[in-house]
Amino acid sequence: MRGEASRDQAVPILPYLAIATTEVIGAAAAMTLSPRVMHWSPSVWLIDLRPTRDYWTMQAQRRGIKVAALLQMVWAEALGHGTQTESLVFASCPWQALLLNAHLNERSLSGPLELREPFSQALLRQLSWPVWFAVARDYAAALTQSKSCRFDEQRFHSDLNHLERAVVRLGQQHPAQMVDAKHQAFRRRFGEHIARLWQWTFAGVAEGVHTAATKQAAFAFAEEEVFASGFPWVQAVVTTRPGVVRQLEYPVWSWDQLVADFTTDLDLLADLPALASGAAVLRLEWILHLEDLSDCLVNIRFRHPHSLRAERGEQKTVLIQACHSFEAVYLQRSKDASWIAPAPLIGWSLVAASCLARPSTAISLFGEVGAAGEDMAAAMRIDNRLQIALERYQVTSDWVAEGAFTKAGAGAKDSDVAGAATEPAAKPWAALAARRPLYIYAEPRVLGGHETPTKAAFIERTGEVWWQKPEGTSLERNYFVIEHRSGQRSWATRGEAGEWWVHGLFA
Repeated sequence: MRGEASRDQAVPILPYLAIATTEVIGAAAAMTLSPRVMHWSPSVWLIDLRPTRDYWTMQAQRRGIKVAALLQMVWAEALGHGTQTESLVFASCPWQALLLNAHLNERSLSGPLELREPFSQALLRQLSWPVWFAVARDYAAALTQSKSCRFDEQRFHSDLNHLERAVVRLGQQHPAQMVDAKHQAFRRRFGEHIARLWQWTFAGVAEGVHTAATKQAAFAFAEEEVFASGFPWVQAVVTTRPGVVRQLEYPVWSWDQLVADFTTDLDLLADLPALASGAAVLRLEWILHLEDLSDCLVNIRFRHPHSLRAERGEQKTVLIQACHSFEAVYLQRSKDASWIAPAPLIGWSLVAASCLARPSTAISLFGEVGAAGEDMAAAMRIDNRLQIALERYQVTSDWVAEGAFTKAGAGAKDSDVAGAATEPAAKPWAALAARRPLYIYAEPRVLGGHETPTKAAFIERTGEVWWQKPEGTSLERNYFVIEHRSGQRSWATRGEAGEWWVHGLFA
């Protein structure tokens, strides 16, 4: 339960980023923020931040700045201070990021901008039709490049010209003037692709502006593969991917037989120039070569960018994940009814399939300095080793006791790093919240008479959410740290009859 006086928690950074730059940038350099990048046009890069969003959120929290500001700083630092970046635009779908990016360039404005902000939404509503049509033609070029079998380029441009003539006849200057036009009407008149672009344009921009269908489309990008939504994502590729090849001296069947050679190959991979420069791995492709001349692909994935060089000689994180994946993929084949026994391994190829580039100019930004940085690095290592994701919690500046902590991460509301807890007016609440236990019961539990605490120390007095409680409820609560005979410390409040109510437990 939270009090109305608590400040809003900002949602995580939006997943798609469009960056315009006047410099010529290669795919490897563009992968500074995420391994999923697309070269949309000669001057615009489109970046899918979903693989690294949690990582950047944690980095920004440690530095006490907003995620958007950190990404702008990392991009500029990694590409050199001389690089001129006209605009950075964050949006919930790629199309909106591209539209707003083009609009900023037309008006000679700079970012970073997040489309959830009122100012950014107002800018999108001021978008002109010529800019919309120009980005739509880029969309057609991207669809042609993706070799989509369902795309008729000639028909698309004919429909687009039809829409341009209609806009001129209606005297419309901005797409926002037609915001009430339905997706189905666009589809009947101008075809499937233009209707899809129209559906994306204002999806989720402001309450009441879009229909339920367009709002659902906005969030489809965060839950599905972007190509499945119809957007022509063409992944930029680097010329070579770092990798090593192993030819075994004798066939092997089990993990114990191969782990020593596999660890050696991980160290060799870490020493290759592409990774020795500081790049971190998000996915390894381990291609097992079997004696029957078939191959078996084992994907080794990490929730956060992982440095092979940091664990050189040990490689514990990769070995844990590789062991699970090996058992799930290779050994599972022996259970197939068509197999009498799995074919033995005679070698493998190990490739860094997805990396986060970290050039030497930006390494200092990633250093985990101090106790907070060490704790964060340790949490990411543990998260990379586990089969299920860790849940992180953080202090919030909430005057209601139950709201002292909130879940952190991309899947939940997260203080946008420079959030309420660091504002001067909220510092007293944040100080109190830091003294509360992390484990808090949903409802206080009465302490039996035989469990009288041996010590009790007053720590805070807080108000009650009286307007949500039955009439006659006390307007305030006094909290104590009490100690039981067992040595366990609890966070407790005292009732009107003098009884103790335990609300939380200290570690």
